[in-house]
Amino acid sequence: MNEPLTPKMIEQITQASKKGSEKGIEAALVRFGINVENPLEVQRDLAFLTKQRKASEQVTTLVKRTLIATIVTGALGVILIGLKQVFH
Repeated sequence: MNEPLTPKMIEQITQASKKGSEKGIEAALVRFGINVENPLEVQRDLAFLTKQRKASEQVTTLVKRTLIATIVTGALGVILIGLKQVFH
């Protein structure tokens, strides 16, 4: 078994390795529920998820801004009511 590898043997090993890795990757993707037979559908699903994530981030930002504005407005209202009572 100490004989040198021939180019044909190296090619066979390379092809076997490539085929095995492709099968392993395909099996892993299938376990994750990804349809490896229709890559365009997977791309559309991922694009949809990206849009949903960005929309969710925008909603979160708007809710935070609304809450801050409400708190600031309420605090200013309390201060103004307090000032009116002090000066009247």
